[in-house]
Amino acid sequence: MRLDAATALADGSLAQTERFLSDEFWKLREENLNSLHNCRGKLQNILALSEKLSKEKTLAKEFLLLANLWYRDLLFLKLGLGGGNLINQDKEELLQKQAGAWDVAGLQNCLQQIQEAFSAFQYNANPRLILENTLINLKP
Repeated sequence: MRLDAATALADGSLAQTERFLSDEFWKLREENLNSLHNCRGKLQNILALSEKLSKEKTLAKEFLLLANLWYRDLLFLKLGLGGGNLINQDKEELLQKQAGAWDVAGLQNCLQQIQEAFSAFQYNANPRLILENTLINLKP
């Protein structure tokens, strides 16, 4: 399961696959997914997480990547495409619970917000503002 997720995260890059297989990354993934969940509707948590992640652009991008895959999996579940199509298969039970709170349009909006954040990073925009704006807009 870890290999499947790492391969999907790495998007064909062998070096990235190695990184995504590391215990360090899986610990970071757990922290990021918990942080993502704790931010929903809580401005104070959003601001604190944005400040923390904005200090290192690589961490911010990894957070966005993980958030993108999380919302993708939620969308897949909402469309009835779960099971083997999920990246976060080890979190399927939690995903199932969270999917009930969302509609397809809300999940598509979240994915669009995250893609716009990735684009903003390409243009060297302020990482903290990118993260704050994105996290504030990730809502059902």
